[in-house]
Amino acid sequence: MPKFKRFNALLIAFALMSIAPVSQAAPQVQAGFKHYITDQLEVPIRRGPGFNYKIINLLKSGTPVVVLEVNKEGWAHVEYTWKGQKRDGWMPARLLSPELVAREKLKQQAAKNAELNTRLQQLEQQLNNIRQSYEETKNLLSETQKKLFTLKKEYEHLRQVAGNAVALDEENQQLKRQLAELEERNAILNEQITHSEDAIKRQWFLTGAGVLLLGLLLGRFFRLPRRRSRWNEI
Repeated sequence: MPKFKRFNALLIAFALMSIAPVSQAAPQVQAGFKHYITDQLEVPIRRGPGFNYKIINLLKSGTPVVVLEVNKEGWAHVEYTWKGQKRDGWMPARLLSPELVAREKLKQQAAKNAELNTRLQQLEQQLNNIRQSYEETKNLLSETQKKLFTLKKEYEHLRQVAGNAVALDEENQQLKRQLAELEERNAILNEQITHSEDAIKRQWFLTGAGVLLLGLLLGRFFRLPRRRSRWNEI
């Protein structure tokens, strides 16, 4: 069965060779650059530059090869990898293309699309997370603003109360000072009253003693003469 497939591939390759002249070289094929097998099922790689040389491998379309040289007959000496080993051979240059075949391009584009879709899903998830975080932050900000408004009101009230308390404290201190002054003045007046009472008492004592002494003196000097007894008169 593999031999039959290989035979069919060879027939296809010979048919392609018969369509265009072998001597016509592909203008885009340049030595030293990587090229790709064109959109064919399998392309035979030969030992030498000609159909009379033995086929050593069949490369599928899209297989990368490095063109080592291109002869005048339009055969390209290429280097390729076969089962992990570097090999070289000859093939018609017109079957090479500097670009990937459509099938490989499609695969690469599909891979890129899948990667882009995955990236898009990741970005959408990140966007949803950001939106959710934004809503949570917005709600938190609103609650914080409400608390701040309430705290400002409480602060103004406390400030007013504190101002009144300071005024009351100052007034209380002033009243205390006035009370102390009044108490001091009262003590002085009490002391003066006590001294005045003592002075009045002494004055009355001295006045009473003087009156008594004056009475005694008056009684002494202004005594009435005694009446003589009638017996003395006889």
